[in-house]
Amino acid sequence: MMHWAVVGGGFRGIVTAILLRQRGCAVTLIEKAAHLGGLLYSGDWEGLYIDRGAHLFDNVDDHITQMMHDILGQEIVPVDVRYAAVMADRKVDGLAVPDFTSLSEETKRRALFELMNAVAAPEGPAAVTLKDVYDQRFGKTLSDLLDGPTRKMLRAEPRDLAPESFISTPFQRLRFLDDSVTEILKKSPDLDDVIALPVKNDPLRHYKNSVSLYPHRNYYPLKKGMRQFCEQAADYLRKIGVDLRIETGLSGIAKHDGKLTLDFGGEALACDRLLWASPVGGLAGLLWGENPLMGWATPVPMLMYYYLVPQDRVGPYAYMHDFSEQHLLFRPSAIGRYGGQIREDGMTYVCLEVVTDRDSAEWNDPDAFAERVWQEAADLGVVEGPCPETRMVHAMPVTYVPPKPGFTQRRDALMTRLQQEFDGRVHALEQHAFSKTDIQEAIELWMQ
Repeated sequence: MMHWAVVGGGFRGIVTAILLRQRGCAVTLIEKAAHLGGLLYSGDWEGLYIDRGAHLFDNVDDHITQMMHDILGQEIVPVDVRYAAVMADRKVDGLAVPDFTSLSEETKRRALFELMNAVAAPEGPAAVTLKDVYDQRFGKTLSDLLDGPTRKMLRAEPRDLAPESFISTPFQRLRFLDDSVTEILKKSPDLDDVIALPVKNDPLRHYKNSVSLYPHRNYYPLKKGMRQFCEQAADYLRKIGVDLRIETGLSGIAKHDGKLTLDFGGEALACDRLLWASPVGGLAGLLWGENPLMGWATPVPMLMYYYLVPQDRVGPYAYMHDFSEQHLLFRPSAIGRYGGQIREDGMTYVCLEVVTDRDSAEWNDPDAFAERVWQEAADLGVVEGPCPETRMVHAMPVTYVPPKPGFTQRRDALMTRLQQEFDGRVHALEQHAFSKTDIQEAIELWMQ
């Protein structure tokens, strides 16, 4: 039986360990923290479990949903999500991607012509920047309109980011045409991949061919926020025979008699293969004392504002994506309400996410902007009433880490060195996928 060591107990590591066990491998999962889940592990505040940002499980594929349900069992709550996209001049319900329907009819026609040409064009030179991806996928007009939302979310111009940054964005599809026209165009699979319609009365309308096991578009752990998922994932992994090594730091890797030997500071583990489920630069630092990828990605800081609020002052939305550069707010979410984090006195919490820069006024003095952030959420109908007195700000220096042009070549060179030095026994997962669904799909693609 092939023995794999998986290093990193975040969502990637959890999913990889399960899939390897399903393929009949022995698996040891190694995590240096005191718990699994990484950023998914909910904190404690004011008697509530609070998530770091808006987290939900998507029901878009039976295979993925089945795995999450195997972990959570009956401890799930269905979430019928109401969400919206916010642009500079409007809010669009049932949409989580940029909306450009306010363009003039002439501009829409030009954008459609460019989009049709882009979709029909033969495969050209490989994209070098994120801007190239936009141009090749949507055509110039829509590509240029994505500059602002990209700056807001990833804190950089698309031309200054690598193509791999695309998977970190919600820009796979765009809306810019009347819905009646879009309905017709989406009958083409190629156009269906790039244009969007608002979700109205049927949240699963776009997933009928891939979803049959569960009747809700989204779901969430029943009791303790995402911490419940992390804790039950540990239980499930043990149940299926994964050897969990929690609070275990890896200090070295060596080859010996056709196997790998992992050093945990005095204790050793022999295995056949190693899968590094954390950023691969950390592996390079462990092995060679330097990270050749340092400086080739752009860490994006985020401020997460938490407000304790009566549940009747929380609006009907689960979350929004605010793409307007005029607003500080990027993603407000009513996690406490949809996740059942409501105290006996009726108090719950909302999380308002602000993507920012390390040299910004809000990063250096986040409390000074708490009322403005609240008011922006109130103006959008996420909350109502005056800014609560009980609030907290959690500053995260790193959330998204979009790569710069040239990152991929350096990462490939690093992976080649790993393959050569360890005879193909050491592997690493890509880290650009951000949603849970995209992460699981990327892992399954790697296994194939």
